[in-house]
Formats: sequence, C-alpha cells, structure tokens
Amino acid sequence: GMNTKPQVIPEIQEWYSDSTAKLAVSALTKVTYDNAALETVVAEFINDYKAFTGITLIPVQGEAQEGAFNFSLTAPDAKLGDEGYTMEILSDRINLASVSTTGNMYGMQTILQMTKLDAEGFAIGQMRDYPRFPVRGLLLDIARKPIALTMVGYITRTMRYYKMNDLQLHLHAKHTWLADYGTYAK
Repeated sequence: GMNTKPQVIPEIQEWYSDSTAKLAVSALTKVTYDNAALETVVAEFINDYKAFTGITLIPVQGEAQEGAFNFSLTAPDAKLGDEGYTMEILSDRINLASVSTTGNMYGMQTILQMTKLDAEGFAIGQMRDYPRFPVRGLLLDIARKPIALTMVGYITRTMRYYKMNDLQLHLHAKHTWLADYGTYAK
C-alpha cells in the first residue's frame, strides 16, 4: 500500500517509500541551488517546468527551503558517479543532490517525467538513480538524408529528457582514409 516507484524512462534504479502521501505540485513555488555552477541547468529546468505545468518557479541561490525544488552540488554517495543523483521527495520539498551538474540535470529530467505521470503531485519517497550503461545514445545518418539543424536541436533535447549522453552524426557517405585525405586530384 505504499507509494510505488515512479515509472520514468530509464527506470529509477533504487526506490523506497514508507508513505502513501503525495507532495502537491501547487506546494512547490521555488527552485534553490547551492552552487553557481547549477545556474544554467536550473534556468533550463524552470523553462521546461513552466512548459510542462504552466507554473513559473522562482530561482534562489542558497540553502534548501520548504516549498522548493532544492538542487545541491554535493557528493551524497561516491558510488553514484558523475551522472547519478539522490532525490528525497518529502511532504514539503524535493531535495536532489549530485556530485556534478550532469547528475543534477538528469534528476531534473526525472522530475519533469514525473509531472507527466501525475499532474497533481509527487509520490513521497527516496531514490538513488544512476545509469546502468555508460554510453546511451543514437546515430543519425544525415549524409544520406539531410535534416535541418533545428531538428538536431529537438533531438538533443529529447535525448536529455531520456538521459541519453551520446549523439553521433554520420556526415559524409564517401569513405576516405585519413592518410589519403587531400592526396587525390580533383
């Protein structure tokens, strides 16, 4: 009867909840961050959150607060690596911590996906999340089928949403060995 693990992609690695309650989306009005290095990803999160929910969050650099998404650039667990994070969803706030901005950004993507699961609230619980595979990505063959640069931008944004970290663009269909480059007559 306790809160079940949120169904996001990729799946959260570890989840624990001893509650059936939820934190209401309307209770969260701010975003705090404890390090200036998080300012850019927090700004992106605020824009994405507004697009998803219609709610404008107020950014505050400083200590964690009630009624806020609290992002921290700390090492909660050395085993999580640069892309891992911990998240506590409490009755009055969400605390997210990672050793890197990348880990914080991936945690933000989990929050965004969770807003799509339940527009009313977040299931109270704790998670430890980290990638199962070091490389998660895709290859686009734009040599044979060109696409607009704006489309590449949309694809990279979607990759961030699903916590993918490797994009390869096949740019040239003619194979030339590096040693032969520039030696052929035109």
